[in-house]
Amino acid sequence: MSLDEGREFANDVRQNEGKIICDGSFKHGRSSAAFLPITRHTITQHAAPLTGFLGTNIVPGRSADQSAYRGEMGGILGSILTVKVLCKNFGVDTGTVTIGCDCEGAINACEGNRSVSCHWKCYDIVCRIKHKLDNLSITFLFKHTDGHQDAVKPFETLTIWEQANYWADKYAKDALCNYVTDRCPAIPTTIGEGDTWLLTLDAVPVTSEIKKTIYNSKWTDKGKSFWMVRLQIRHDQIDLIE
Repeated sequence: MSLDEGREFANDVRQNEGKIICDGSFKHGRSSAAFLPITRHTITQHAAPLTGFLGTNIVPGRSADQSAYRGEMGGILGSILTVKVLCKNFGVDTGTVTIGCDCEGAINACEGNRSVSCHWKCYDIVCRIKHKLDNLSITFLFKHTDGHQDAVKPFETLTIWEQANYWADKYAKDALCNYVTDRCPAIPTTIGEGDTWLLTLDAVPVTSEIKKTIYNSKWTDKGKSFWMVRLQIRHDQIDLIE
């Protein structure tokens, strides 16, 4: 893979033509993401893409909060943070970047001026994304890209966005596979830039389905104890009842 440390991409941003694609993956209670630029010299043949840089991450959070959606959000945040660093390194003060993503729900959460609610899934990542979008001098646009198009069309007929999405998906899966194979633990969420608050239960941050999580933490065990006594159910049987 030919790497130029993002120089060509930064020049594209300066000319309001920056393009970056991201994708997420989820398995075994872990989420990951990958992101890479699309420039004039990006070649995304089926071998290995020639691109300016490649980024991957493992998304923090409880295993119970992880999902494919969280992986997508982690890819968007990773893309924005990478753009910030590259623009600083190459002296780009203003410009435009289009972020491609195959998850319309993630794009809808990031766009617009809606206030983030704690009822939203991955509200912590959405808060950080919106904080970056509001405070960076770079303009960010979003583009929905259809994913997994290589399964229905010949690879060479795909658009450059669809081809790049194929590679982002592959690299996200590879990163997750390596992390899970190495038996690495879930990465805890911590307070980050853009967070206004973060709920914790038993010192563990909760980032999705807050209302349900609080309810279950308070009442599930009490409810089980009540019905075990009321119906004379053994402890090893109670979890079998829905």
